[in-house]
Amino acid sequence: MRCAKSNRSYFNQLLRYKGQLWVDTLFMSGLFHVKAGQLLNKPAYCEEVIYQFLLHTQFLSDPVSGLWRHGWHFTEKHHFAGALWGRGNGWAAITAVELLELTRASHSASSRFIEQNFLRQSEALLSAQADNGMWHTLLNDPHSYQESSATAAIAYAFLKWYRLGILDSRFADASVNAIAALLARIDHQGQLAEVSSGTPVFMTLPEYTDVPIRQRSYGQSLAMLALAEMLRHPHLLRTQPV
Repeated sequence: MRCAKSNRSYFNQLLRYKGQLWVDTLFMSGLFHVKAGQLLNKPAYCEEVIYQFLLHTQFLSDPVSGLWRHGWHFTEKHHFAGALWGRGNGWAAITAVELLELTRASHSASSRFIEQNFLRQSEALLSAQADNGMWHTLLNDPHSYQESSATAAIAYAFLKWYRLGILDSRFADASVNAIAALLARIDHQGQLAEVSSGTPVFMTLPEYTDVPIRQRSYGQSLAMLALAEMLRHPHLLRTQPV
């Protein structure tokens, strides 16, 4: 009986999000399926993820700013609040660089598309970075709070794209500034501060700025990615203090 109730609750949750497209899914599910496809020799898994990335780009990448919106509702035909959410843009940026690294050798149309889309996004992200190296939870709203997990994700993507020879030194400099800001927010126990809590797709922008700050594992993980990638750039460490 408990199992039946649990199953009903699970399917009710699925129905609640029916017809919704979230940028989070690219990172949360997409990259796992690419790795699974490689390990299990299932190329169809990788092809599906590339298709999903292109589909998400079609509906979530803002053609004006180059940034990514948080969500799209196929049934109701709207972008919810239309939020240009910081961590969501980080999810998209990391997924793009990881996918490109896996598909770039094929010189396929999809890999070219992924690269060009990220070049647009990266220019917009560079313009949105605050003077202290951080990014805001709403990238186009300097009055929204600065958020560490978004900053870590974007810094990692910038540094890796720079290492792959796609981004120029402007983005490396931006990453160094972001890493310095992150280090200033790591306490003596190694905990990263100023990370926003779980963030669903909201219908209004103020709901994004009302999300409380908490210590979260995804913040820790993204910071570790950024810091580990920084260690692969010793010339940047020598020329600029972090």
